[in-house]
Amino acid sequence: MANKRLRKIAQQGVASLPGFIGNVLARLAEVESVSLDTLLDELGNQDDPTRLLLCRIPRADSFASDVKTIATYAGVDPIRLVNLIRRAEVITAFSSTGERQDGLLLAARENEEEDEQHET
Repeated sequence: MANKRLRKIAQQGVASLPGFIGNVLARLAEVESVSLDTLLDELGNQDDPTRLLLCRIPRADSFASDVKTIATYAGVDPIRLVNLIRRAEVITAFSSTGERQDGLLLAARENEEEDEQHET
């Protein structure tokens, strides 16, 4: 009973807090129109999904090490975890509006201009 209650809190509470894997997975589930449980199933057998949802996202400077630690702690496959995290990052980058997308478009435009300069 306590585990179910903690999992519900993790799914609802952490899903709204940036910086946690629960938030990353909740956003991905929303964009892909699937349930959080569906994404958790993609990760394989888990000792307790709450453990995963309450983990902080891997840091950029120690990404591989953090993923291994999280995967071991949560009882998930590290490769599947990386795939979900990267998929969420890509979808977020392309579906967000504002600064981030403008930056991507600006970078693309600058490369196009550089290519034209090299051709002449």
